[in-house]
Amino acid sequence: MKGVAEIPVEREIRQFHTGVHNEITEFFGDVNDKTNAAWQTILDAGLIKLTPDQASRLPHETARNPHDPSTYVGILEAFHQLHCLNAIWEGFYDPEKGFSHPVHGHRDLHPDHCFEYLRQNILCWSDTNIGTIAWNVTLGQYKPNYEPVKECYNFDKIHEWAKRKENFVRNEYGQGTSPIL
Repeated sequence: MKGVAEIPVEREIRQFHTGVHNEITEFFGDVNDKTNAAWQTILDAGLIKLTPDQASRLPHETARNPHDPSTYVGILEAFHQLHCLNAIWEGFYDPEKGFSHPVHGHRDLHPDHCFEYLRQNILCWSDTNIGTIAWNVTLGQYKPNYEPVKECYNFDKIHEWAKRKENFVRNEYGQGTSPIL
């Protein structure tokens, strides 16, 4: 499967680890050096070079690449989504590091943008993996499997592709996704 940018996408079966059964990932928990380092390993890409043909197939105009005016710049939406999730995570665990404070008395719309953007993406992609359910006799209610196995796109391959020199666009602010907001 390939999109406008002709990125090779592979599917894989992946076991989720959500922390409920003590199987946590390096992203789990509050803002600290370890979790920040984990986030930076997946937020270091996003802006990509597009050919004029690829740019012409997008539903809206996109900027020319100032470092190579024969190409255009786009962002892989997965990295925009991760940027928003990271901002929400930081704001939840450490309000000082999260969303910026209001400027000149105006409310910062970044949190609203991120919540709405992620909500619409969840609806857009409507995950059709089927989660398993157990019956909890003690509580008399259903309980979801918190560590499901799902069919997913292989993010590592997409991330690897986005970071290749011929695809990557350096952003002026030093982070993979910061120019989008």
